Amino acid sequence: MDSTPSPVTIKDLREHFRTTYNFNEEQIDLMVVSSARSIQAAFLAFDMIPEGEDAHEKVVVIAHGLKGLLLNMGQDEWAGYVREMERAASAGEGHDYKEMMQRLRLGLQEVSRIPAVSF
Repeated sequence: MDSTPSPVTIKDLREHFRTTYNFNEEQIDLMVVSSARSIQAAFLAFDMIPEGEDAHEKVVVIAHGLKGLLLNMGQDEWAGYVREMERAASAGEGHDYKEMMQRLRLGLQEVSRIPAVSF
């Protein structure tokens, strides 16, 4: 979990949706905004986790959803990073999940900063 993948750019994300799914520009716009919303929702959900016994369980749920989203976005390395977070939380390991999530926020910041209506 020490290695951090390269940041995700909107340009790369748009190209992924174009080449992988053969989407037109309007569909790409919708997918980019939808991805941004999903990322924002996951970050908010993480920030809302109270300290306590079931914190690990909530990290597992959030990480699982993010993993699927990142795979759909063509971000296999970031999905692997989140997969490890999910595995560790599922095992109840005492990692600094806030630090791990901060790395993810930095890597996804360009996409996550897209307003809900940006195109």
